[in-house]
Parts: sequence; structure tokens; C-alpha cells
Amino acid sequence: MSAVLGLLPFQQTVVQGVLARFQAARDRLQALPSSGDSDARRAAGRSGGAVVLCAPTGVGKTLLAAEVLQRFEGERPVLWFWFAPFAGLVEQGRDLFAQHGLVPFA
Repeated sequence: MSAVLGLLPFQQTVVQGVLARFQAARDRLQALPSSGDSDARRAAGRSGGAVVLCAPTGVGKTLLAAEVLQRFEGERPVLWFWFAPFAGLVEQGRDLFAQHGLVPFA
């Protein structure tokens, strides 16, 4: 496991928790037949496949997201959506991700 940046112990814990959640959602989807019940696939995707990270200013939410992206995307290409309440935060995230090889589309 390579770290984007040196994370503090509480940040490592958060990253591990988010990764476990994403990996569980991926495993549920992979366990379903590739063709067939689209309702079952949608339900499996909704079950833990999304995370909203809420934390006080300065905790390092963007760094945590970059770490999760790098670790999870290392397994297989993934399409990510990045939302933030201000354009400046979206740009901050885009720049940080790009610095660590996570190439954004926009």
C-alpha cells in the first residue's frame, strides 16, 4: 500500500474504512451474474457503494479522498465523481489528484 502523503493514524483509519466499504460493494456486484437481474445489480450498487465524508475544516478530507482514489483505482480503472460546495474546493481537489497521478477529466 503506497501512501499519497504521510497520513496521521486517524486518517489511516478513515482510509481503511472507506476502502473496506468500496471493496464490499465491489464484491457484492461481482458476485452477481453479469447478465440478468438489473434490479439486483442496482440494489447491490446502492448498498454501500457511496460515501459522504464529513469532517471539520483542516482534517484533510481532500488528502483522504486522494489516498482512497489511489489505492482503490490501483486495482482497476474507476470513474469517480468529485463534488464540493465551492469551485475553489473542486479545483483544489483536481490539482491535488493530478499531482499524484489521478488524472481528472475536467
